[in-house]
Amino acid sequence: MRNPESFFPKGRFGGVKAVAPVSMGLSGAGVYAVTTEAGEFFLRLSAPGQEGFDEMLAALKLAAGEGIAPRVVFAAHNDGAVVTERARGIPIGAALARPGVRQHVLRRVAETLARLHAIPAPDLPVMD
Repeated sequence: MRNPESFFPKGRFGGVKAVAPVSMGLSGAGVYAVTTEAGEFFLRLSAPGQEGFDEMLAALKLAAGEGIAPRVVFAAHNDGAVVTERARGIPIGAALARPGVRQHVLRRVAETLARLHAIPAPDLPVMD
């Protein structure tokens, strides 16, 4: 197993304060919430050299550039690793469980998906 802390060199991130697995994703990647002296991040670990990694990374960067996804801080294709800034907010499941905000949350999800799909990406293949 790869050590999540190894993707956070002290010279760039300061000391690692906490690493916690995040188990809500559907991609099969290992995802970790990592807190360092430099801030809070997510680490996504896919299979090293995974097919489609470069396209996925390009899509993440496009979405981040539009303010839809967190900024990519570091990526290593050979390791299948992507570090992003940690997203703020509450999990969508928790937001949807609140009847007073459910309609607003669903509307924002639809609006955000529309913005995401409107991003020009002529160099990316069609993917899920």
